[in-house]
Amino acid sequence: EQQRGTTRALSRTATMASSSRCLGTAGCALLAALALLGMGPGAGGMGPRVVSALHEDQVGSYDWHQRYLGEVTTAAGAGNKASRRAFVSTDQGAIAALNFNTGEIVWRQVLEVGDVVDRLLIAGRMLITLSSAGKYLRAWSMKDGNLLWEVTTYTAAAPSADAAAEALKDRGVDVLALGVDVDKDGAEDLLVLARGEVQLRSLSDGIVSWSTAAAAAFDKETVRLKRVVRAANGNFIAVGHTEEDGYPAAIELSSNGGDVRRQAVSTHASGLHGCNMALKQSKGGGAADDSIWVMGMAQDGTKVAATDVMKLLAGNRAATTFSEVPAGVAAGVDGGAPAGPAKLTVLRGTDTASDAAALGVGAAVIRGPGGCAL
Repeated sequence: EQQRGTTRALSRTATMASSSRCLGTAGCALLAALALLGMGPGAGGMGPRVVSALHEDQVGSYDWHQRYLGEVTTAAGAGNKASRRAFVSTDQGAIAALNFNTGEIVWRQVLEVGDVVDRLLIAGRMLITLSSAGKYLRAWSMKDGNLLWEVTTYTAAAPSADAAAEALKDRGVDVLALGVDVDKDGAEDLLVLARGEVQLRSLSDGIVSWSTAAAAAFDKETVRLKRVVRAANGNFIAVGHTEEDGYPAAIELSSNGGDVRRQAVSTHASGLHGCNMALKQSKGGGAADDSIWVMGMAQDGTKVAATDVMKLLAGNRAATTFSEVPAGVAAGVDGGAPAGPAKLTVLRGTDTASDAAALGVGAAVIRGPGGCAL
């Protein structure tokens, strides 16, 4: 919109207040996108701020529409103004590049039936996808869609039928473009989470440098890990919650070999549930100033929990606080009884820089029967 000339500024909170009841998933995604325009390394706190928005007469209109791909589930953009492309994955297992100006399909790849992309991002001038609940990690040429490399992050092999069934329940998937060469092989690296394993892989060929069964390190609890992050001291941290009671859980791994440095489960807060957990990281002058927070939804959908991960790893009992979901979001339409629990959708970046910016802000959209909130 800024390319068209003068824009009208709207308050994010005012937009939500006046429109939340009539917004579905797409509407919430639009509000999230508008809010993200205010994100950046120098962005302030989580309070209201002014963002650029569409002119009122442009609401509901579009410049182009493309069929034959399916419903878009993830998207990323790259290129200059004249040759910018949108890279998308869909619920039909398609991965495609579209001309951002015309909507023309530049290239398209279709995965096997049931192989749906979990995460799509741009790293090292390549398009990276993680699919089939984190099983397949692939790199694609952004220019023509050729498959550059493909690796399998885990196999179906298990010591017993019970162990195999338990592994299928672990749906935690994440991939983080680190933007640095951690293993000193001359290429930037990726941090991958799949089936409770944290892996360091080279961006040049996907080969694993090390892999740690992080979830299995919690011998007294069944832990479902959801997100990974790199701490200011260079180590990696995976966060999640326990299967039975929803206790917040975190584990810290060394960067040079994936050795477990410390781990913790907070039994002073319970009820976390689901695959979506938002992270916020604020880096100070040194490792001691690193602040990492994780936000998740309570199982009943009425509360949001925020956990100070560094306090959790240090054994602090006051690491987690709960807050109520806004009444206008949790309530049913026109103030009636709730039709179902609210759900949390994490806002992520689509390349190293934007993912770092999103991590610096730590945001999620909460959708409920009565509307949505950022």
